[in-house]
Amino acid sequence: MSKHLAIASILAIGLGILLSVILWRISRMSGPGSKITTIYLCGDSHSGKTKLYYSLISSTASPTSFDTVKTVDGAVYTGCIDSLPGKLLRLCDIPSDQRCCSPEVLASSPAVIIYIAIKGCDNTNIMTLMETHQSTLKLFLILAVGITRHEVLNSVSSFISANQNIDPEDVTIPTFLQVAEVSSVDELPSTVIEAIRKTICK
Repeated sequence: MSKHLAIASILAIGLGILLSVILWRISRMSGPGSKITTIYLCGDSHSGKTKLYYSLISSTASPTSFDTVKTVDGAVYTGCIDSLPGKLLRLCDIPSDQRCCSPEVLASSPAVIIYIAIKGCDNTNIMTLMETHQSTLKLFLILAVGITRHEVLNSVSSFISANQNIDPEDVTIPTFLQVAEVSSVDELPSTVIEAIRKTICK
């Protein structure tokens, strides 16, 4: 009898410890003291940003294409991406024209902006995002799809030079700006997760 009582006591203690750990993890992830990192996913129309959005928030297969006209108000997800446990993220799919977003979607300034740049992308959008949110940005990651990192940096540098009327050699690229070459859209989620992990886990 005493043996069964001892086993029951050990199991009860173990279960109590397990529940305590689970509750502690939940409070760390979603409690009032937890910090939410807001991330904007941006890019020109048909750049694949909405597909990337769904790839990040769900492990299930997502549609291969989206009607950008019907998603102009943006989509917002707040939670933990599986690959980034313990990190509370507010992930926003931002239309190429931010004026289409409701105030609620743009309510939080981003700590991270992910921009998918394709051939012929609009540098004006990149510069506007950078200038508007530079005070809160930890990372502005440009994912170069079908173009080289050198092309993107040259393009950004030329835009800054013309916009600020300074010599191209005097242009300083912001420290929070990073460019990653991506050979295919399948690489986008893993590239983004790795960059976010390095940024918000510092």
